[in-house]
Amino acid sequence: MHVAAIARSRAHLDALMDQERWPRDRVHLYGCDATHEASFTNVLECVRSDLGAPNLVIYLVQHSMFGVSIDIEPTDLEESWRANCLGAFIVARASARLMTTRGSGTIIFAGATSPIIGRPG
Repeated sequence: MHVAAIARSRAHLDALMDQERWPRDRVHLYGCDATHEASFTNVLECVRSDLGAPNLVIYLVQHSMFGVSIDIEPTDLEESWRANCLGAFIVARASARLMTTRGSGTIIFAGATSPIIGRPG
């Protein structure tokens, strides 16, 4: 199976490639910000060109806020919303459009464990 790994930081992906010893002939690295539609649309077109329409897309976000809700600033909430909700919507919509051309596909959303595991405070 060929894998397209996409992250905001291409340098982070390069480090993971080396650390995890991903096979360079099977894992293709792409950098983009999924919260910006044009950025993701462009990278998805590169993926489609390189590997074809995806049959599996996993949106995995590691963005969470820490603190008591009355202390969280609106800008922090907006940043979290962009990563967790808007980015997920942009990725899912664009991916689903490509998947419909192949007639099948799966989209999975995953994230940090913070909503499940309680924290002090």
